Amino acid sequence: MVALEDTLLPMQNPGLNVEGSGSISFHELPGIPLVNVIVGCKPDGPPALAHFVVATKAGEVVQNGSPQTPTPLQWDFTVPANIYDLSTSFPGGQYRNKVQEIWALPPMVWEDV
Repeated sequence: MVALEDTLLPMQNPGLNVEGSGSISFHELPGIPLVNVIVGCKPDGPPALAHFVVATKAGEVVQNGSPQTPTPLQWDFTVPANIYDLSTSFPGGQYRNKVQEIWALPPMVWEDV
């Protein structure tokens, strides 16, 4: 019978400048990446009635608007990668207003409100 320890793979020790690891290159981005964000609503249809505000956690508004034709069923915009608050309001009062946190991380984000 073989002991369990004898069947395990050898321990891996990753690290920089480890003997035999070769050279390692890191790619450093020139700045904060931009992220495409698409906002839709459930049920379908309300985005044309909605007004959206995207703000940083510090309260800085980075996007503000409403979906426009030809695609009024969703709202597309681009922001620097970050965590934001998405505020959705319906000026006509057809639906409840909502605030939710969105994580805009590359490559893109799809969020339903």
